[in-house]
Amino acid sequence: LSIIAKSITCGAFLNDKLFIPKAIWAQNKVLVSKYDQKLDTFHVVAKCLENTFGDETDFSWLQQNIPQNNDFFLKKIDDCQSTLLQVSTILEMYAQKSARKCKQKGVGKLWESLKDKSHGKVYDNSTYRELVKQICSYGSKIEMCYTYLSSQNDTALLAKLEVVISLMLVFVGVVFADMKEFLKVYLKRGAKNLYE
Repeated sequence: LSIIAKSITCGAFLNDKLFIPKAIWAQNKVLVSKYDQKLDTFHVVAKCLENTFGDETDFSWLQQNIPQNNDFFLKKIDDCQSTLLQVSTILEMYAQKSARKCKQKGVGKLWESLKDKSHGKVYDNSTYRELVKQICSYGSKIEMCYTYLSSQNDTALLAKLEVVISLMLVFVGVVFADMKEFLKVYLKRGAKNLYE
């Protein structure tokens, strides 16, 4: 999550060879299939994380070690987990579609590109970008909770938090697939500008 957030604000390395510049997030007119559905799904994820890890959530209970506080947070994590579980099936569908598209060649690839053009939408990237940035901003709080709970050996909360983290990986997969599309468009436009 932190790498995606960094790539939006100032650019970041996804691995030791691939740098994602900030400019790929700033471009407009990027064609992404199921754009409106993705926005709706991302809104649900953002609200869920806000309720569990948002600024109004007081994390001072972590240092107090009071059982009632743990029960309260356990309920919040349970709610977050059930919401993300429902949303992850939708996100998984988007991720599988992207993986299928990458494997296709020849006529299948042509057919998918034609289908995407009919179902896709050319859009202003700012709404998508801000939602992804908002969701990724909770990464540090999730990491803080995980680090503390690991040191305290609180297995019940830790197990729930691990499920939330694994469900967030599905979100990351969808964003990475879309980022590939953004990067392709960015590179094509760059090549086009060289010849103009």
